[in-house]
Amino acid sequence: MILLAIDTAANLCAACVYDGATGRELGREVLDIGKGHAERLIGVIDSALGRAGIVYKGLDRIGVAIGPGSFTGVRVGVATARGLALALGIPAVGVNTLEALAAEAHADFPDRPILAAIDGRRGDLYCAVHAPDGVVLSEPAAISVVEAVALARRHDAAVRYRPARGDRRHRLLCPPRRRQRGDERKAEAALPARGGCEAAIRLRAGARRIVARTSMRIPFVRSGRDYAVEPLRAEDSAALARIHREDFVPPWNEDDFETMLGQDVMFGYKAVDTGKPRAGAAGFVLARSMAGEAEIITIAVARAHRRRGLGRLLMDAVLRDLHAVRATALFLEVDEKNAAAIALYKKLGFREVGKRAGYYRSAVGTPGNALVMRRDLR
Repeated sequence: MILLAIDTAANLCAACVYDGATGRELGREVLDIGKGHAERLIGVIDSALGRAGIVYKGLDRIGVAIGPGSFTGVRVGVATARGLALALGIPAVGVNTLEALAAEAHADFPDRPILAAIDGRRGDLYCAVHAPDGVVLSEPAAISVVEAVALARRHDAAVRYRPARGDRRHRLLCPPRRRQRGDERKAEAALPARGGCEAAIRLRAGARRIVARTSMRIPFVRSGRDYAVEPLRAEDSAALARIHREDFVPPWNEDDFETMLGQDVMFGYKAVDTGKPRAGAAGFVLARSMAGEAEIITIAVARAHRRRGLGRLLMDAVLRDLHAVRATALFLEVDEKNAAAIALYKKLGFREVGKRAGYYRSAVGTPGNALVMRRDLR
C-alpha cells in the first residue's frame, strides 16, 4: 500500500510518501514556512511524489493531520486531502497531530507513556498523554507549560514537543544541555519527565537529523499550589456531585452528572491539585454546545480550594474550546448576590442581558434571582 501523508497543522508544510508493504519511506518534502500553506502545499506534494518516483494514480490512501494546530493550516490540509481522495477514488484518513508525535516518540521510549505537545498560541500548549499501546491517558487539551510539566510528572511520561518558530518554552519542558560544536537549534525534543534520565534529542539541520544523548531536568512544581485542567469523564461523576452539594440546592447527584456527561453536546473540565492528584477534582465546569452557541450549565469549586483562581482557570479552558470550534456566543446564569463571580465574568468579557426571578432555590429564605450573562466569541 502506497500512502501519501500530509501535515499542515503547524508551521511545517510537509508531505511524505510511504510504502506500507515494506515499511520504507520513499520520498518527502518539508518546508518550515509558518504561513502560506495553501499556496505551497501542492508543490510540496508534487516534490515528495517526484522523489519517490510515484504518480498520483499510484497512491492507495491519503493520511492528513487534523490537529490540534492552526485552524487555517488544518483546513488547507484536510481540503487538499479530501479533494485528492475524491479525484483518485481512494480513502482519506485523518490523523491526530498529537497521536502522530506520540507514535514517533515511542520509538525512543517504547515502555513509557508519552506527553505529546505542540504550540497552542495565547501562551498555551496543546497536550495529550498516550500509553505505549496507544491508549489515551489524558485527552487533548490546551494547558499552560506548568500544567504540562505537572501532567508529565503525574503519568511519569516522556515529552515530545514540537515548538513553533521562535518558541522558547522547550526550555521549560525540555531544559537545554550545553551546546556542543556542530549542534543545531532544537526543533523538537523527546525526554523522560524526571530529572537525571538519559534523553534522545532530535536535532535538525536542513535535511539532516542528528541524534544526541544528554541528561535533562524538569522544573520543580510546587506541591499543593498548582493545578492542572483535564477534560471531564463519566467516572468523575461522584466527585462532581460532592462538590456540587456544597453550594447548590437541590444538589445534583452522581447519576445526574453521569447522564449529562454521556450526552454528545456536553463537555467540561476539572481542576486537579498537582500536589494531591489522587484527591480528585478540586473544581469543575460543565457546559453545553449546540448550533454554534454554548451555555455554562454549572461551575463549582470545592471550599478547600477557593480563592486560588480556579474559576478563571476553568472558564479559560471552556473559552479556548469554544474558540477552537468557532462558536459565536457563550451564556451563563449567576446569582445576583454573588459579587465575586459577577466580577470574574465581567473581566472575562461577559455582559448582563437579562434576569430570571426566583431562579436559585435556597435552603432558607426566598429564592434568589439569576443574572443572564453573555459573551460574544466573534
